[in-house]
Amino acid sequence: MKKTMGLVGLIAAVAIGCSSEDDALSAAQNAGWSDVRVTDTNYFNWTCAEGEVAYHIQGLNAAGNRASAVVCCGNNTMKGCTIRY
Repeated sequence: MKKTMGLVGLIAAVAIGCSSEDDALSAAQNAGWSDVRVTDTNYFNWTCAEGEVAYHIQGLNAAGNRASAVVCCGNNTMKGCTIRY
């Protein structure tokens, strides 16, 4: 039983820290973006910090202009997502 509970805890800890395209889209929408989509995903990039995933997005920014940016989300950390222009 202890092994099973330990395995469940480990899986839950790893799953909570993982990011997805939905997290990136949610961060962009919370920042005022609309009609936004992920165009590319990189695990190795120069824009984001080590341990973050870069989601390249395109859409209408908060000012209503067509734009692109990178959303950096923590992959194996509890860090959320931030938009880099």
